Amino acid sequence: MRTSRFVLIGVTVCALAMPASAAAVAQPVIQGWVEQVSGVTHRLQSVGAVSQDVAWAVGTNDTILKTTDGSTWQAQASGTTGEDFACVDALDASNAWIVGDGGTVLRTTNGTAWNPPPAPVPTGTKNLRGVKMLSATTVWIVGYDGTILKTTDGGTVWDNQSVAGKSLWSIDATDSNHAFAVGDEGRVVRTINGGGTWYERDPGTTSKLRGVVMTDSNTAWAVGYNGTIVKTTNSGTNWTTQPSPTDDILFDISAAGSNTAWTVGYNDFSSLGGFILQTGNGGNGWFKQPAPPVGDLYGVSAVDANTAWAVGAGGTILKTENGGESLTTWYLAEGSSDWGFETFIAIENPNTVPVTAEVTYQTRDGEQTRPDLPLAAQSQVVIDPRGDVGATDFSTRVECKEGYTIAVDRRMMWTGPGAGCQESHSSVGVTAPDTTWFLPEGSSKWGFECWLLVQNPNGAQANCEVTYMIEGEGPQVIAHTVPANSRASFDMSQDIGAKDASIRVDSDLPVIPERAMYRYNRREGHESIGTINPSMDYYLAEGCTSYGFTSFILVQNPQATATDVTVTYMTGAGPVDMPVFRMEPNTRRTINVNAEAVLPDPNFSTRVHGTQPIIAERAMYWDRGYGEACHDSIGMPAPDYVFYLPDGDSSPQFETWTLIQNPNPVDAQVIVSYFRPNGQGNVTKMETIPANSRRTYEMGAHSGAAGRAAVMVSSDPEAGRPVMVERSMYWPRESVNPSLCRGAGTDTIGGSSSFQP
Repeated sequence: MRTSRFVLIGVTVCALAMPASAAAVAQPVIQGWVEQVSGVTHRLQSVGAVSQDVAWAVGTNDTILKTTDGSTWQAQASGTTGEDFACVDALDASNAWIVGDGGTVLRTTNGTAWNPPPAPVPTGTKNLRGVKMLSATTVWIVGYDGTILKTTDGGTVWDNQSVAGKSLWSIDATDSNHAFAVGDEGRVVRTINGGGTWYERDPGTTSKLRGVVMTDSNTAWAVGYNGTIVKTTNSGTNWTTQPSPTDDILFDISAAGSNTAWTVGYNDFSSLGGFILQTGNGGNGWFKQPAPPVGDLYGVSAVDANTAWAVGAGGTILKTENGGESLTTWYLAEGSSDWGFETFIAIENPNTVPVTAEVTYQTRDGEQTRPDLPLAAQSQVVIDPRGDVGATDFSTRVECKEGYTIAVDRRMMWTGPGAGCQESHSSVGVTAPDTTWFLPEGSSKWGFECWLLVQNPNGAQANCEVTYMIEGEGPQVIAHTVPANSRASFDMSQDIGAKDASIRVDSDLPVIPERAMYRYNRREGHESIGTINPSMDYYLAEGCTSYGFTSFILVQNPQATATDVTVTYMTGAGPVDMPVFRMEPNTRRTINVNAEAVLPDPNFSTRVHGTQPIIAERAMYWDRGYGEACHDSIGMPAPDYVFYLPDGDSSPQFETWTLIQNPNPVDAQVIVSYFRPNGQGNVTKMETIPANSRRTYEMGAHSGAAGRAAVMVSSDPEAGRPVMVERSMYWPRESVNPSLCRGAGTDTIGGSSSFQP
């Protein structure tokens, strides 16, 4: 899983002393993938990194670039004219090799001057596409028509190991004996004796494979066209196709150990189609990472689990120093200070230094920016946008100007007809727009009104294709447009009539959709963000079948083929597995937990597993005799080590609960930190969450303080026990108003680096 950096500073520690390795607060680190100035506009096709400071990038038109400080790139002379370089591999700051068109081979032994090797490659060698350095003298090269060349003396003598047939595009090796090469039409060849013999292997795909990386002598990943990701752990004898969140072209792959890897690629039909996928769990889940809008990406090189570079069209160079995680900018598609709504935006600063938040609203009349918001170290700020934009519907973008981690969520409140208290819904934001989104819950039936809210942060109109995956029926597609720098709302009943349906949004420009549902003339309502990452596993921390609650699990199968699904409920008495059920393509399934499961404990968390990537969401309804209320949250595709919950209140009227799910087979130790509005009087506690279970903590009782606070939950990454966290709020408290106890409430997942979104 991901590696995070923590230090515990400036908080009051209660309950237990914490080991140094379990420190709780992220030091300020520049976040995500950051674009660097290359100084060129030629296509960069490969990058080879050797440290956090030293890397080379190569591309078309004789382009060779090098950085020695991790950020500033300098051009190096190639000594060639009009050559296109396809691949670079580097051993250290002095030694690197380049291959390219027409059998071009260059090397440097001093990090500066580039020259052909002492002996040319064999006559007739065509375009070369991959190179792997094992030492200053031992190098493998692959290319067109099955070309494989090896030297063990720095290029004085070449061993022609070519295996005639389809072209090879990439090679990787762990030592001078063990190597894989991949190429056209799913071709994979493997050697275990230094290239004396190359064996053909069947990866189970005929897609063109463009990249390969090995993590040990038996284990390798290969990636290619149609979003193909395959992995072997037994030297290529068997390959497993891993779930991929894209069907576009994957061009290269690089790994940092056995668990962490990145692959890059592009969408052929978009000028800003470059994207980055990352796994932190050995490929069980691959997730899109937020990145600047760039053209096609062709190369990636990882130094460690935190540091990697990617390169591509137009001289693009991207770098991450924190594993690609980006929690600096947040988007909230829904928001209104009109129609009787109040909206509150909570911002959490978990850093040990003050930061500044820039808040921009996208309204009916265009963008509006409020004065910057200062946040003290480890603090919370809550704002009411009505004072900034007046009475209007709006979307929101919040950005940390210093480039550090923050977290943002939104609570909307209103009073429905005949209600004894304000109703509300809430949601954490998302960290980046995207072109494809999934929203499992949706209903314009049973008295519900259902709204799809789409935020377009671009300077041009977004053209959206909305697919409704109707329960018990087939999918139905509706076209919608969203003007530039604005948001639009679409009524499901106007699109498809009275139906239960999951939603998929495909847009030609990156957007952010959310889904809001209301019932009983808006006596109740809930709302949720979508996700860009279908996954074979989804986790939902909250759930209850007692105390008047009814819980529903909504599962969406966005695949073109049927998927078998298993639901596991994690209770205080242990996990409960439900029977497997099959979901047809592009459908959704509603599970009434109260009616379909007999659990030993009414309080539960949920894991939903599919044989193909799925999405899961959970809705809860309750009626304490004063009118039905509800809340809802989408799940998460992976547990993580740090969660942020910006909105929390333990004032006399409110109860706020932190719900922590431990999906591991062993106990997990976590740290729960409460950050006050001014950063003063913060409280931190350590707790143990039993294996395959969940625990809940009420803010007032747990922290010993009343009033507003943001929450952060962290689990020591060195222990390897990630968790899943949600936050629920209810009001009024029974002690304040017994006749309306829990007349309303909200729930949301925490902000986390694993959730993109």
